[in-house]
Amino acid sequence: NQNGLNPEFFSMPAVNLAYGGQDYMLDSALFFHFAAQMPQLRFLLLEFDSHNLEFRNDCSYFRLPWYYRYYGIEPCPVPLLHKISLYASSVPFFNNYLLTAMNPLEPSYQLNDWGYMTNDFPGVFEDIQYDEAAIMADAKERLTNKHADISTENYALNTATLRHILDYCRKKGVQPILLTTPAHRSYRNAFIPEKDRRRKELQISLLQEYPELIRLDFESDVSFATRDFKNEDHLNPRGAEKLTKKLDDYLKSIVLR
Repeated sequence: NQNGLNPEFFSMPAVNLAYGGQDYMLDSALFFHFAAQMPQLRFLLLEFDSHNLEFRNDCSYFRLPWYYRYYGIEPCPVPLLHKISLYASSVPFFNNYLLTAMNPLEPSYQLNDWGYMTNDFPGVFEDIQYDEAAIMADAKERLTNKHADISTENYALNTATLRHILDYCRKKGVQPILLTTPAHRSYRNAFIPEKDRRRKELQISLLQEYPELIRLDFESDVSFATRDFKNEDHLNPRGAEKLTKKLDDYLKSIVLR
């Protein structure tokens, strides 16, 4: 969703708090941190993609100090040194970042006023010139270990977190929306049946428990072409503009009811 939603194309004020590697624990911490400061909050878009229900960072996750520094949240205790120095939180990561930043051949990314990366096109699909045959031919090798973790324990923790968020939304009159973003067919073909079955079962359960909940599923939306993707499971800015405008039209239709 960091790649998939560009707040520039929403008619109402919006913010994208998604980030790569962010799990439901961090989603929840961010939501409850900011929701209390936003009495006019109307909608909440929650990711409901194939992999994130069984994924959860542990307290050694190197990006946790970043959330402490920039958002003031601490879902796990952050060591004092990492509070003082982000560099110390992951020396290899920042060394690689500095080397990349100093390389004149690396692209210079541009952010809009909402913090969205507007030229984030480079990726495997662009590298192979959006050749559908080549994408499908190499997909199995490329996706062998991608989002392959299976954890019923994480599933239980994440579903409890989701329900906690949905309970708050019900209490405060915030409209929650479970959103599944577009995925290229090469990625959909690689779904792990066991994980996908649990996701579908949870969807049914949540819609029964929370009749007000809205489910929007763009996972197999044929209006998104290969050129709308950065890779198998991330849209590029072109695709994000298309998805955001679709969502904006839907949200405006709710407001006007």
